[in-house]
Amino acid sequence: MLFEISNFEESVNAYKKAIELNPRNSSYYQFLSEVLEEAGNLQEAFNVNLSAMKLYPKKEDFYDYLGTALFFQNDLQGALKLLKKTDSLDNRKSRARGSMVHIERTFAKCAHLDYKLF
Repeated sequence: MLFEISNFEESVNAYKKAIELNPRNSSYYQFLSEVLEEAGNLQEAFNVNLSAMKLYPKKEDFYDYLGTALFFQNDLQGALKLLKKTDSLDNRKSRARGSMVHIERTFAKCAHLDYKLF
């Protein structure tokens, strides 16, 4: 996998070229996203996953990534929506379950305390 190379720019360019040559390979989007995230370019990683989600609407990995990203951006409603989609696509029903439970508990605690989120 190219993202193990210490030169992130080289890895990013290689995966972008791979996507250009074969845009129907979902793995290239995943690897590119991982490289971008490792390099600290979270917005671009988010955008790569958003593009991939549109190309692969039944692949739960992209919903999971975006849901998690929204969670860390304090968009709990958006995160919960995408993680529920992940859960509906995931045959194992385990990938997003923990994150959804955490978000739902956060909502419940805030409602109970009559406390406004963020």
